[in-house]
Amino acid sequence: MEAKVNAVLVENHALRAYDISEEEFLRRRELLRTLAVAPPVVRGRVRVVEIEGFDAQACGGTHARTTAEVGRFTIFRTENKGRINKRLYIRLE
Repeated sequence: MEAKVNAVLVENHALRAYDISEEEFLRRRELLRTLAVAPPVVRGRVRVVEIEGFDAQACGGTHARTTAEVGRFTIFRTENKGRINKRLYIRLE
């Protein structure tokens, strides 16, 4: 997994954020990647963060401008959190 993530990071994809309506978000289920946590809906809008040419998903957090700004990705610990959940502890160097 580390090699795959790092290969994408060094490609220097631009990141962009934009808002869509809550109705569009509900139609586009591929934008939600978490099982228990939904992104915030603010005044009927949901923020989407897109790694151009790679992926997009709903997200309320802060983000870099490009994937190269993130640095190297490493997994330093994992925990089994149930039958279908695993927690990864990562570092960005």
